[in-house]
Amino acid sequence: MTSSQPLHTDNDFLRLITHCTSADEVKQVLSSHNIADAESKSSELFKKLCCIKRQTKGIYLMAAGALMGFIGCLLSIVNPIPFLFDIALYGLTPGAVVVVLIGLYLFIEG
Repeated sequence: MTSSQPLHTDNDFLRLITHCTSADEVKQVLSSHNIADAESKSSELFKKLCCIKRQTKGIYLMAAGALMGFIGCLLSIVNPIPFLFDIALYGLTPGAVVVVLIGLYLFIEG
């Protein structure tokens, strides 16, 4: 995106500030692109960016927890090695539930 094209939507702004780590950096990036209302938009866009990152992390945690739960369930049902039954049933499955719930919290909180 060149600086001669005007930024119209929030998606354009978010694409511009993706790598910023603080609201001050967002303000500097927006002011360097000659955005008129950089002061008011910077905090709003930074909060939205943090929310999107939190939701993405939540989705990844839910997927990892679902995979852990599937593996734990599969090992409990098939029981290929007898001493893995207790580890799979009482270790992987509750761990998977906790990871999924943390992911749901992060996803819904955003």
